[in-house]
Amino acid sequence: MKPSNAIDQAKASFKLPEKEPLVGPEEVALRHLWHALELVSGMDDVSAMQTINDALRSGHLVARAHSSGASIPSPTWPRVRTGGGNNAPRGWLMGVIHFDHDLPGFMGELPVVSRKLAESWLSIYKSTAGPGRPVLSHDAAEAYRKLYPNGHKADGLSWKEVARSVGESLGHTVSIKTIKRGLEPEKQAKTPEKMY
Repeated sequence: MKPSNAIDQAKASFKLPEKEPLVGPEEVALRHLWHALELVSGMDDVSAMQTINDALRSGHLVARAHSSGASIPSPTWPRVRTGGGNNAPRGWLMGVIHFDHDLPGFMGELPVVSRKLAESWLSIYKSTAGPGRPVLSHDAAEAYRKLYPNGHKADGLSWKEVARSVGESLGHTVSIKTIKRGLEPEKQAKTPEKMY
């Protein structure tokens, strides 16, 4: 799906709560960007949330306060907590910033990204190879092979550790399923004792 179409579909899918400011056509609220990333890449909710958070923290995405236009500095963004029973996103991703300790000085603001930046950023994650996200799977498998030429079990690592290091190598969050999907053709060609 084209990034522009994904943004339009995301904006149509989620209406902003009544008390939130209306976001114009040249801006994208983070909740809409989150859904657009899922549409473009096929990522699950948590992976898309982590990818946006990583991009905000690294400065690859720069969000602004909707009412004032002030840029929200990259180091200000809190880390996304994952794992455990509650993988729900923090308040900033779902709308107005509710807690000053999350983004000091921006409480009550709606973080937005310019549409132009959002489309450009989303194009990085766009799968051009059709259904099943083979581009992401392929890239993840390539990174895996570079990091672990003898397989990760030889290094005594868990899949969770592998996903973290492959994601760092690629510059965005990657799920364990995506890595395994990319390795599947190789796995089928190997004998059982040489499987990942």
